Amino acid sequence: MGADKVDMSKYKLVPEEKEEPNKGEFFIGKNHSIRDIIADAIELLNKEEDGSRTLVLKARGQAVSKAVAVAEVLKRRVAGLHQIVKVDGGIVKHTYELKENPTEDTRIVQEKFITGLQVCLSLDELDKTAPGYQEPLPEDMVTDVKEFPEAKEPAPAAAKKKRNQRGGDRKRGER
Repeated sequence: MGADKVDMSKYKLVPEEKEEPNKGEFFIGKNHSIRDIIADAIELLNKEEDGSRTLVLKARGQAVSKAVAVAEVLKRRVAGLHQIVKVDGGIVKHTYELKENPTEDTRIVQEKFITGLQVCLSLDELDKTAPGYQEPLPEDMVTDVKEFPEAKEPAPAAAKKKRNQRGGDRKRGER
């Protein structure tokens, strides 16, 4: 009827080599902090000695919405940002090998298509005829910042746990 099922609990994911981003490129993943990405991007755009006037945000899969959020915040914090958005995608290969006695013969490769997004933000004018071009926001919609404020100290784990448990007594009818 179909292909044999493989017990994937006996396999582990083989880490793939990560490509190093070029200057001005930000690869956004689901575990990256939006605040940190924004701070790094603002710092890059405000450096005058190396002439970094363009940055590219790249994201795939579930991180696409995070890239959009970062781009929107940057457009409202840095005056004069031109934007071009490109939707792309590609096949991603994940290789698995046996946890015990791995060999080349026992590797499994899974392929899946993942949608991606590239957002190019530039202080220089971009190609206005390009699909996905957005002109800079009007000056009155931008709160120009030279530095992003420092992050607050994270709440202690006990405080977080207590917040997550609020309202639990009311559900059980206890007061």
